[in-house]
Amino acid sequence: MGRVENPIDWSIPARGELAALLRRARKEAGVTYQELSERTGLSSATLKRAASGRVLPSQVSIERFLTACGGTAQDSAHATALRCNARRQQIGAPRRAVRVTLISSPAELGNALVALYRNAGAPTYRQMQARAGIHWLALSSLSRILNRRMLPGSRGQMAAFLQGCGVPERQQGDWVEAWRRVCVPQAGLPAPVFTFVSEGVRIPGLSPSARPPFANAPRYLPGARGSISRPQDGRVSEEIILEERIVQGRVIRYGTDHLLTVRSRTMLAESYLAAGHTADAIALLEQVVADQDRLPGSGRPRTRDARVLLSEAYFSSGRHPEAAALLELVAAEQAHLLGADHPHTLQTCTRLATAYLRTGHAADAVALLERVAADRDRLLGVDHPDTLQACARLAGAYTRIGRVAEAVTLYERILASRRHSLGPDHPVTLASDRTLSLLKGEPDPASPAPGRTSIFGVDSPSDPVTLVKG
Repeated sequence: MGRVENPIDWSIPARGELAALLRRARKEAGVTYQELSERTGLSSATLKRAASGRVLPSQVSIERFLTACGGTAQDSAHATALRCNARRQQIGAPRRAVRVTLISSPAELGNALVALYRNAGAPTYRQMQARAGIHWLALSSLSRILNRRMLPGSRGQMAAFLQGCGVPERQQGDWVEAWRRVCVPQAGLPAPVFTFVSEGVRIPGLSPSARPPFANAPRYLPGARGSISRPQDGRVSEEIILEERIVQGRVIRYGTDHLLTVRSRTMLAESYLAAGHTADAIALLEQVVADQDRLPGSGRPRTRDARVLLSEAYFSSGRHPEAAALLELVAAEQAHLLGADHPHTLQTCTRLATAYLRTGHAADAVALLERVAADRDRLLGVDHPDTLQACARLAGAYTRIGRVAEAVTLYERILASRRHSLGPDHPVTLASDRTLSLLKGEPDPASPAPGRTSIFGVDSPSDPVTLVKG
């Protein structure tokens, strides 16, 4: 005679009813748990737990249990319904949700989706993913939706969520319409903090709001210019309009402080700069920096990138003191976090020196460029291209403050290195030779242009410092 089974746990009624159904099926089949284990491929302990009422068995375990006991399709459907009810009772009653046809805000839509999920029996994420059909539903996205950290980002993702919750396709229309009302921008929305360059396109919710946790995203490095250009008729290019749509979608989906949103807004600002919309780039970057400064912690790469790009925008609009102040802050943060010898730190110091020259602080610029040149020499070697470029910038600064003899000495060293590494007929070598002739006051028959000649030649094409010949 076998051991008597423990009483069923009825703490959750539907789960107890499911356990009673399984025990009844086993008793009618007249099999032991060991025999069931051989038929189902599940362990005896798993089968006993499923029929105990203390745990909620998986749908697969229930179906195997009933099939091994000779259960009917009606028994399986009844067991599935009991499992859904048990799951609903186990996680508690859902929040009261607004009727789907009356949903008008992201919060109402988020609560309604969670309530829909719970009323569907709170299936596992894998089950929802399997039910989604042709639409892909990422587990991470599903988790964020059910934790009210985001809303479905596309119509396909919304349809996948609805299918995962078991909503028939013919009943999905009201839900998709509710998602469209909330997530798809419409005309007549309240005026936001920032307006896009393209006419009639606005970003709702750019003011500080609930901030979702940060996610991993590629770091955006400033400096690389895209191929976006300003059309001749003054219209906004299609590339910029597309980038604005991307920013708009990420603001709605993730919020203004998410890594992806910050990166997209920074890239949009760079596109504005490249297309000549400097004022709009400054307005957007100032907002990005202000939003990030309100968050705890400082020195994040994304904030530094936005500040560097904002300093470039200030340069473009002639606001050199503001550019210098920003670059001082970035250089201090990079020296603290990355080290004074890090390439990014040295690059920022070079930009800062240019800002000092533009604001009349030539002595500070020279001191900074001397340190950068010394660090490049020590870290990379005398003949490294970055070292020679740093020396060329320093020579230009020396010329600005009248220390021409020192500039000549530096350029003689640069020219000797160029001749050794590139050869005497290389264009870069010839450009260095012409610059040295100008510094010495010697005639240059191959002078590139009368009246205004770059001190740096092609050694540093990005450096704005120039020498105006009187």
